[in-house]
Amino acid sequence: MGLTGVSNHLAAVAEFIHRAAQTDANVFIRGENGCGKELVAKAIHRLSRRAHENYVPVNCASIADTLIERELFGHEKGAFTGANASSLGYFQSANRGTIFLDEIGDMKPNLQTALLRVLEERKVTPVGSTVAKDVDVRVIAATNAPIETKIAQGTFREDLFHRLNVLMITVIPLRERPEDIPLLAQAFIDRANHDYSMNKILTPAVVDELKTYSWPGNVRQLKNTIERMVIMSSGRTLDTRLLTQQSPDATVNNTKPVAYDAMQFNTYQNEDRLIRYSLEQSGYVISKAARLSRMSRSTFCDKMKQHKIDISKLKPSEGA
Repeated sequence: MGLTGVSNHLAAVAEFIHRAAQTDANVFIRGENGCGKELVAKAIHRLSRRAHENYVPVNCASIADTLIERELFGHEKGAFTGANASSLGYFQSANRGTIFLDEIGDMKPNLQTALLRVLEERKVTPVGSTVAKDVDVRVIAATNAPIETKIAQGTFREDLFHRLNVLMITVIPLRERPEDIPLLAQAFIDRANHDYSMNKILTPAVVDELKTYSWPGNVRQLKNTIERMVIMSSGRTLDTRLLTQQSPDATVNNTKPVAYDAMQFNTYQNEDRLIRYSLEQSGYVISKAARLSRMSRSTFCDKMKQHKIDISKLKPSEGA
């Protein structure tokens, strides 16, 4: 789903996307986690002349120090133990397309230096090679971090920031644009109804509840909450008592995730949904799914047998 809403802010974001897409300039996107920064990046790519080439997302904070160069710039066969074949790396994979550098505010210093060099020279040198290779890549970076503070503290290079910050947009949090919530909620309900073969509806009373909630996890939290409400509400309308429960995989403001309380599921059908949903949210790891649903592992396994849930049939295949 793309950007959805009716707020003036969203209209301004849409205008920015269209203008940015007409150029190859680097883009810097700011905003809290879950507010839709990658949706903006994808939209810019999709509307640009690079739309038919690769869009490559990279989480900068997750790249290990020992893998930085080979992950970004690739490697030649035999460059190190276990390198049985050559690898392009993120930048060469995004050649003629777009690379999205998420969480760039958490990028490690040596990676910042390497990135600055690529932006200046438009070349990468794979590990194990002495030959630099040209890359034509549009760079879109995003962060939820206070980048000016990081620059002042010396943890982020100011020259790199200026290289990336040709065009800038800030996506404001959902709590500051509540007028977008009804359309977003309806879109998420429609998707959940389709995915789970249900027919839940959005009532004005539920809309009022959704609009008064603060949504610290932004659009991502709204999506997960709506999905939970669709699955777990017993009637056709959404049960707003589920609103303040976090999704099993959510960690907002460093609080621990609140799992579903198995005691509230008093029907056989809802219990089946709980088991299946917990498995999906846990990546089909039974012990984790049991914790999410507040059951012991043995009880959870018994419930799976009772509901004839075969995890091998639920779990997506490696090639899916």
